[in-house]
Amino acid sequence: MNVFGEYSNFLKSSYSPQTLISYQKALKSLSSFIHNNVSAIDDTTLEKFTEHLSNKGLSANTIQLTVKGAHNFIKWANRNKYISTSLSLPKLPKVQETIRYSLSGTELSMFVKHTNYVPEPYSTALKVLAFTGMRLNEMTNLARDSVTVANGYVIFTINTEKTGKVRLVPMLKQGNPYFKNYLASYLNDYIRNANVEVKWLFPSRFASKHISGHEVERYLREIGGRMRTSTTAQVLRRTFATLLSNKGVPTVKISKMLGHSSEKMTTGHYISPRIEDLTSSLSTVTI
Repeated sequence: MNVFGEYSNFLKSSYSPQTLISYQKALKSLSSFIHNNVSAIDDTTLEKFTEHLSNKGLSANTIQLTVKGAHNFIKWANRNKYISTSLSLPKLPKVQETIRYSLSGTELSMFVKHTNYVPEPYSTALKVLAFTGMRLNEMTNLARDSVTVANGYVIFTINTEKTGKVRLVPMLKQGNPYFKNYLASYLNDYIRNANVEVKWLFPSRFASKHISGHEVERYLREIGGRMRTSTTAQVLRRTFATLLSNKGVPTVKISKMLGHSSEKMTTGHYISPRIEDLTSSLSTVTI
């Protein structure tokens, strides 16, 4: 297997399906640019690659995603001794800022109701996404022994393969009844009927494998279609962060629960002020 194949395997084991697609597209573009010759990467590669993408007339957002994906590959290749070059990101075209979306409390309640019509184990898996703010691939990779209960809260222990770090993620108490029912009924019956040891908290129909991230995304799209709004895993993650922020939880704690390396990432990309929240503060102002 060549370096590109090994990197693809690394991506599959480390990222959510949506991020995986983005990085694979970037890898394909970079490998074509360097003619599948990893030894051709030098100090000017990313700068020339950025210029190459710009000359193709691609949008600023596409260029940013592609170059950052290529940069991720180069860092991985350097870390694994395939190349000696270690590059910084070049200057990238600016992307116009957009208002990042999160669900309102009413919409979140509606989302949870819709998950009740999804078959297990996906029904509870979707609720765990909504009530913990964890990443999609983190949720699908949860092991049965990653769950503990403390002070009335269900706590998940998440091992991040990408960084090697471990963090604890509590679930909002609204999720407790659904989760406890899942453990006592569906999962208990599943384990009793399985012919092999069940490792995963959300096993697929094959006991040795966990549920598919692609299948979770399919249910998210279906629910979003019925609600006529976006209900991606990223939106649920942002909703969780925004809800905690609105309740006065310090940003540093939210950042740790989300697994961010800095509070700047949390405040800049995950805590989303809603239009209703912004305008309500003006209701008493008169001129």
